[in-house]
Amino acid sequence: MAAAYYGLGVNQKNRRSLSKALELHQKAVELNEEIDAKRDLPYIYNDLGSTYSALLELELSLEYYLKYLAFLGEQILGVQVVFSNIGAIYHQMGKYNLAMKYNLKALKKCEEIGDKRRILPAVLYNLITLSIDKNEHQKAQQYLEQLRLINQIVESEKIYRLYRFTSDLVLKADTRMSDWSKAAAIFEEVLIEENLPPYWQVIALINHSAILLKELQISGELEILEEVKNKVNVLVDIASKEQFHVLLAQAYWLFAQLALAELDIEKAKDYLMKAGFITEDKGLKKLAEDIAEEQQKLANQLSMWENLVKQKKPIVEALKHLSLENGITRITKDAVIEERDKKTGQMIEYRKLFVLKI
Repeated sequence: MAAAYYGLGVNQKNRRSLSKALELHQKAVELNEEIDAKRDLPYIYNDLGSTYSALLELELSLEYYLKYLAFLGEQILGVQVVFSNIGAIYHQMGKYNLAMKYNLKALKKCEEIGDKRRILPAVLYNLITLSIDKNEHQKAQQYLEQLRLINQIVESEKIYRLYRFTSDLVLKADTRMSDWSKAAAIFEEVLIEENLPPYWQVIALINHSAILLKELQISGELEILEEVKNKVNVLVDIASKEQFHVLLAQAYWLFAQLALAELDIEKAKDYLMKAGFITEDKGLKKLAEDIAEEQQKLANQLSMWENLVKQKKPIVEALKHLSLENGITRITKDAVIEERDKKTGQMIEYRKLFVLKI
């Protein structure tokens, strides 16, 4: 009976019915533990880890992945995938040292078995983005060089895309404006590629916008502000078309900040209202609270903004009261993309930006 529940759960997962898969897998766990059966139990744990990860239930996902490893040990076939997924979970949780530990375990295992095509490129991508988040630029360069060599050896569009994007991310993370310009130019090239998947379009747009916002904060040039607005407009179009609700709400939040840079208070209020409506309509509780807090902050600072409008202050003065880079960083760290079935529109899984699950 336990095996039957497990099989049904796998079937539901393959059909993209994650909630039903969870229900059946949990029933299989209960029955296996009740009769002290151990044959299927670790594989159910692994499936539960994967399913909870797809739903961004990170604590539960981690719990079951670790149970799987504790049950079978770290020498099992394909353990590099589990190491990488655990590393990805810790990365999303902001536990960078533990994320590094498990990604390095995955790297070592890939090197031991000579995996250069299947898992290693994604592991290196995660190590690069993790090193950037830890401000360890030299390590990011080292992992990027490994990925460059793999890209030379293995002909693969996926590996080429990983290498190209991580090259840009490393340039963007540098402190030199010359490297920012190089990264911006490459992101521009990427964005005109045909058939670029929405996930990578979003990453390119966000990164290019982040570079432009750095330049805007320094220069206060209106042309740069217009360029940022154009990029965020494209982001809104993609988020609307693909039903990326979290991303759409956060893009409107960023638009509100850009409106304040132009001293357009009413437009800022309107954008925050749109963001708030999306979060409430889609049940995004935490983000709804954050948007409400931002609306209250604007209300508290209303007299200050009205005075800036009366005095017709230039954009550089308005920028002193804004943290535009924080807005784009918030999208980078917190935004999720809802992967949906192309035919039914049903939600398949959630994906965090800049962390690859395998």
